[in-house]
Amino acid sequence: MKFTEEELKEDFILFAQVVWHYLDLPKLTDVQIDIAEFMCDTSMRDKLIQAYRGAGKSYLAYVFCIWRIWKNPDIKILALSASGSRADAFSETAQRILTVVPFLNHLIPTGRDTTYTKTVWSVAGTKASGSHTCTSKGVTGQITGSRADLIILDDVEIPNNSGTVEQRAKL
Repeated sequence: MKFTEEELKEDFILFAQVVWHYLDLPKLTDVQIDIAEFMCDTSMRDKLIQAYRGAGKSYLAYVFCIWRIWKNPDIKILALSASGSRADAFSETAQRILTVVPFLNHLIPTGRDTTYTKTVWSVAGTKASGSHTCTSKGVTGQITGSRADLIILDDVEIPNNSGTVEQRAKL
């Protein structure tokens, strides 16, 4: 697959197809393409994606975050999941994409003045900031004061936090 950087930065679906190739995943399905188109639709500020288990929603969210970071290394992303460990898995998978896709390797920070943990990380080439490129937390964790241009809620609603009316209101 040979595409220019400009083509990949302009077309999220094309970018996702290339990343899917590097991750050795099957070709994007029609449902995944529909989800990807919806994700990059800028006419809506707030969006909710619901699809069957295994549709690839989380992987598309990882890839969408990386695409946005690649286009603008100064973006700030907050990834929230039902638990801290699930949020960490989101962050770790996004980092793995940077490692696996050769043309994204330059975003991996080097040097001792970098932050690159499984809960908070910043990419190379970002401007100094009090916020990291990506922060992952559990939805009930301490998020006050977190700054973000893009917030991804991935699997935040589980039986343990939404089983009652009160729990759903708190969530």
